[in-house]
Amino acid sequence: MSPKAEKQVAAEQKSSGSYAQMIKQGKQFAAKGQIEKAVDALTNASELEPTLAEPFLIMGWMYIDAGKNDLAVGAFSRAIKLKGNKCDGYMGLGEANKYMKKNSEAKKYYQMYLEQCPNGPDAPTAKNNLNTLK
Repeated sequence: MSPKAEKQVAAEQKSSGSYAQMIKQGKQFAAKGQIEKAVDALTNASELEPTLAEPFLIMGWMYIDAGKNDLAVGAFSRAIKLKGNKCDGYMGLGEANKYMKKNSEAKKYYQMYLEQCPNGPDAPTAKNNLNTLK
């Protein structure tokens, strides 16, 4: 293979990337606050594995961190319809709704979290939020 052809193949492989690479890139961009780039990488990951929730869970938490709770609700809502950690999606929906002062919605999702994962890592937080939200 000519050097030019090798470079072209390498560029194509780099641009397409694997699911794991896209997830890693998405997390890295999110950690740097580069939301658009993170969304692009995570969207690419979701296109490679359209049945998995992980890209949308990551997007949801990234949006919460950025104060974009309405976008977080959309990402988590999509995630809970796919394969993966529904508990994380319910917790995210609870948190996003809490930050938007939609307490009845938040409580609904905290309760769903506790029904699905009564001993999950976020169970104490979900219980506390259920008790404190009015």
